[in-house]
Amino acid sequence: MYTINKKIANNVVDYAAEELRKYLRMMMPECGNIEIKYDPYAKDGFCLGLMQDLGLDISDAKEPDLDDILYIDTDENGGIIAGDNPRSILLAVYEYLRRNGCRWLMPGVDGEFIPMHDIVPVKYRHAPSCRYRGWCNEGAEYQSDMIEAIEFVPKVGMNVFMMEFFNPVGYYRRYYTHLYNENNRPPEPVSDNQILQWKRQCETELSKRGLSFHDIGHGWTAQPFGINTALRVAPENAAELTNRFTPEQRQYLALLGDDRSIFRGAPNWTQFCMSNPKARKIVAEYVADYAENHSNSDYIHVWLADGVNNHCECENCKKKSPS
Repeated sequence: MYTINKKIANNVVDYAAEELRKYLRMMMPECGNIEIKYDPYAKDGFCLGLMQDLGLDISDAKEPDLDDILYIDTDENGGIIAGDNPRSILLAVYEYLRRNGCRWLMPGVDGEFIPMHDIVPVKYRHAPSCRYRGWCNEGAEYQSDMIEAIEFVPKVGMNVFMMEFFNPVGYYRRYYTHLYNENNRPPEPVSDNQILQWKRQCETELSKRGLSFHDIGHGWTAQPFGINTALRVAPENAAELTNRFTPEQRQYLALLGDDRSIFRGAPNWTQFCMSNPKARKIVAEYVADYAENHSNSDYIHVWLADGVNNHCECENCKKKSPS
């Protein structure tokens, strides 16, 4: 019977231990129960812990919180599975399983290949050459697919996931309205609040795995002025959407020609008047407030609006480049 000893108390290591137990039992269906314990002094069984606590060298990690090192030294009875941060321990667990024949070919259980055989010894140490390894949500997405995509990230050695926008309604609605496939699948209405809840659920799944959460991207050029960046209308209806907002809100929008309006019907595509000091102050304070209230966001991306040929053409803005 195998034992998994957690040498540190950490929620990511808790998850790593559960994943190791699950896949070991799938590989060896008759191996019996695998006990998980917290024991910082354990010498037997599998020991999951930080390399620095085990006296292992991590000098090649410039910033251990960001730079992953995976360390494995096991035999037929267990051994050390470690990393220089909790996320690296989880990555090392999956690498150990991979070197025992497990494969994750695509997100979801249908993408798993778990062989059935006794475990074999593994000796391995690796520091990935790229600090940031991951992907961003995009396209047409549904929630169970998003959860599976997040589960997949550490299984293939990645450490980053980005959830774009304050509320990614466009990506979710593209799927749930079954755009271009309405004749075969009737639309499934989902509210903005439902999609926001789903984003928060995804954030929790990222935290459980210790993955670096990259947040937002486009949206800062409109959301700080009370303009909901989840809105979008057809370009020919841009004027109608613009008229929903107050003159005070519209004064901060980029001037294109002789009009300050929502660019092509999409707030996310609308720049703001960056030469306006009051507008800059509003945006800066909004970014700071968001960072304070969303401490789970490891990286907050502050981008300009999406699209092209949409920068402000007022006399003061024309004097400078966007940067």
